[in-house]
Amino acid sequence: MEKRIAAVAATLVLAGLAVCAWRQTAHWRTSETLWRRALESTGPNPIAEYNFGVVLAASGRASEAVEHYRNAVAIRPDYAEAHNNLGVLLADRGETAEALERYETALRLRPDYAEVHNNLGIVLAERGEIDLAIKHYQTALRLRPDYPDAHSNYGIVLADRGRIEEAIGHYRAALAVKPEMTRVMFEAFVEMMDYWERR
Repeated sequence: MEKRIAAVAATLVLAGLAVCAWRQTAHWRTSETLWRRALESTGPNPIAEYNFGVVLAASGRASEAVEHYRNAVAIRPDYAEAHNNLGVLLADRGETAEALERYETALRLRPDYAEVHNNLGIVLAERGEIDLAIKHYQTALRLRPDYPDAHSNYGIVLADRGRIEEAIGHYRAALAVKPEMTRVMFEAFVEMMDYWERR
């Protein structure tokens, strides 16, 4: 009899746990619901803020993502990835001064962060600070030699400087790693040809 009671009790406990698990998985159906739930059910959580920002940015909700990246760095000021991602979105909105500050903060925290060097190079090149942009692209490629975006961006500034052979070498390196960049490279080539025709 005792075994039977224990078996019934164990079955009831398992059934209860199964219902709880089923209810919890409703919160995990998508990345958005997962991270929203994490934010609702935890205290200040920089990882949840950051990851929710990533999900929002990927779904085209940049303004909301900015808010969550800001929350992440407010909670954890040494969160280099959040500073970088915040910088990207700010640069996209034309807020280059703050984007530069975010990139510089990220680099102070992680000097070997190739993506930040590349992103900083983009903003500097757009501001006309080509020599400094080149240094950051070179650093990104020293840290990560197979980084296609840095090769592509470096190629663009080299082409603008008339260093066509070097630019082509970087375009080829980018395509070797990421063949789907063909369209981007073609557009860069067309821009380069337009530039040289205007000169």
